[in-house]
Amino acid sequence: MSTRENMFAEFDNYALLEQYKNRTPGLPRLTGKQLADMLQTLIDSDPKEEVVQEFFEAHPRCLPRAGLFHHGLRGDIVVSKLPLHNDFVTDFAYMTKNSQEVRIFCVEIERPGKLLFRKDNHFTSDYAKARQQVVDWNHWAQHNMRAMVKYFGRLGKYLTEDFTALTMHSILIMGRRSELNTRARRERWSAEASLLPKSIDVMTYDRIIEELEVEAFMPDNVHILVCSYQDQALKVKQVVDA
Repeated sequence: MSTRENMFAEFDNYALLEQYKNRTPGLPRLTGKQLADMLQTLIDSDPKEEVVQEFFEAHPRCLPRAGLFHHGLRGDIVVSKLPLHNDFVTDFAYMTKNSQEVRIFCVEIERPGKLLFRKDNHFTSDYAKARQQVVDWNHWAQHNMRAMVKYFGRLGKYLTEDFTALTMHSILIMGRRSELNTRARRERWSAEASLLPKSIDVMTYDRIIEELEVEAFMPDNVHILVCSYQDQALKVKQVVDA
């Protein structure tokens, strides 16, 4: 089942289609502070990564930079588990736009309880592995932009012709700021940030919470379609009253 209600995604569930068609602007929604408190409670419980994935799917406004540009999320869409090429799968991917630029964000999340540092203040193997995964997919995407946008189905069609600038940014969400508790660790963390490409950010969960509290970069979309990628198309799996 497809619909003209959203030209970029397909609805295989009639109830989801009706929910999206009957959306009403101006309904009360959770504030950034409320979402921040919910995320704080979740990560303090040391949940599994799958539980954090489900939280962001249920509350996609919490995803970093989703409202970076004033037009919000392109197509009202956030994609869960979007593949890139044959070797990579992002936890989340989405586009935000204005009249001149579309920026694609690909996000990798790690379990909040995974540590950034070992006892000797060197980075853990968990961090090194996650970082390398993001570096690898970011490198491939930056050098294969036209191929990369095809994984967004109709959402990615004509992007390279319709906008002056098309850029891609990768974000790794991992760890807690409480680990930055020594001078050696803070200096190493700062050095790490300066060494990463400008197209990659590593953010702790605490940074996500801080940005939510002040509603930084939160999208204004009335509804958000959380989609999966199947058969070279985006399929709606959840409609979120944003």
